[in-house]
Amino acid sequence: MTNRPQKIVLVEPAAEFNAYQFVRIPLIGLLYIATTLKRAGHDVTVLSEVTKPVLSRKTGKLAPELLSADVVGVSTMTPTAHRAYEIAHAVKEANPKTKVMLGGIHCSLLPDEAAQHADVVVTGEGEKAVLDAVLPDFEGQIVRGGLIEDLDTLPFPDYGLERGLRKSLKYATISSSRGCPFDCSFCCVTKVYGRRVRFRSVESAAEEIELRYKQGYRNLFFGDDNFAANRDWTKALLTEMLRRKLKISWVAESRIEVAKDPELLDLISATNCRELFIGFEAVTQDSLDKYNKHLKVEEVVESVRRLNEHKISIAGMFIIGADSDNARTIKETLHFCKSMRLRYAQFSILAPFPGTRVARDLTSQGRIFDHDFRHYDGAHVVFRPANFSPLNLQRDVLKLWRNFYSLASGIKGVAARYFLSKWEKANKNYLAQLRSYTASLGRRGVDAGLRAP
Repeated sequence: MTNRPQKIVLVEPAAEFNAYQFVRIPLIGLLYIATTLKRAGHDVTVLSEVTKPVLSRKTGKLAPELLSADVVGVSTMTPTAHRAYEIAHAVKEANPKTKVMLGGIHCSLLPDEAAQHADVVVTGEGEKAVLDAVLPDFEGQIVRGGLIEDLDTLPFPDYGLERGLRKSLKYATISSSRGCPFDCSFCCVTKVYGRRVRFRSVESAAEEIELRYKQGYRNLFFGDDNFAANRDWTKALLTEMLRRKLKISWVAESRIEVAKDPELLDLISATNCRELFIGFEAVTQDSLDKYNKHLKVEEVVESVRRLNEHKISIAGMFIIGADSDNARTIKETLHFCKSMRLRYAQFSILAPFPGTRVARDLTSQGRIFDHDFRHYDGAHVVFRPANFSPLNLQRDVLKLWRNFYSLASGIKGVAARYFLSKWEKANKNYLAQLRSYTASLGRRGVDAGLRAP
């Protein structure tokens, strides 16, 4: 196989509306791919549409870097898949000789769909599979990347490969593990990364943290699906951070079980944790069970109490729309957030992501009415809820945001109000369509007994 170095441009497409774009955190997966390709001798550039569009929505003009590339690779998540396909077709139309490659979690879940829009589709963990896929005489359209067992073999992501990243970056992202031992009904992570968690060595993760510190970063985001999946490993890493005397703050995502270990809580406090993003998802037992969380409400309440005792700031993440949810659930969620003294909260609408149990069930019941993946972002209703009209679920979640942040001051209040205002302006057409659809359901008697829109 020809090993001639290729000129490669990798693209992170932007969603049409991103509620969290005011916090710039790099999607580290694309930088892992780019750094691996660079180490193999290729000329690699990463472009993020969060920084600047690579395809003008008004004129259809492509960024010049894409016009001169041998290979253009575009990453996909479900809400950005439509944009990724637009970019792929525009590149191919501009230069049919350019190899167009698609990868990312959406392509991994729906490879046959992605194959209609690209020369090559890389699924799963792509660091090894992509090395052959970019070569000019590679044959094959769908390349299935296997799980990488030894994560220490991967290079530290080179942030310098992404054009304009350093100017806008406030957080450095550290990926210390892959996989998740749980199987939540709404989540597709295990379908790509497996249920067995693979960890980097503590030494490897600590070395990268120290590198980012030397590069001038003072804030870290641990990009793991569950930073405390192995509490002994997490304690060892935090202990090593203390030993190295790195004056750096950090945030991470975790399940509530993190609070069951007093020693871990002490280390979290001692290492300047700025925020723990806790996936509560629900505050009622029925909804926790629907989401397959394997938690009791009493456990959740006690764990929050312990986190508060250690003065660990909590950002709660909730998903509204389970079949057990209703108008009372909205009130209970707001009460929980305020009574538990959560500093931040994120209220998402249940989305039937491909490959999930939620998607399977809603599809079999014929309840998904919106198949536009641009709306699969946790901010739009795309299915018929059991105890709301679609329009009322949309309205109630927006109202939940408003009520939680209504008295908030400072940055968090301003940011939340900015998000709500911008979302409503950007979604006027969507809201009109949702009103029309909800009205048609009522006329047909489909949601008889639900609250009128």
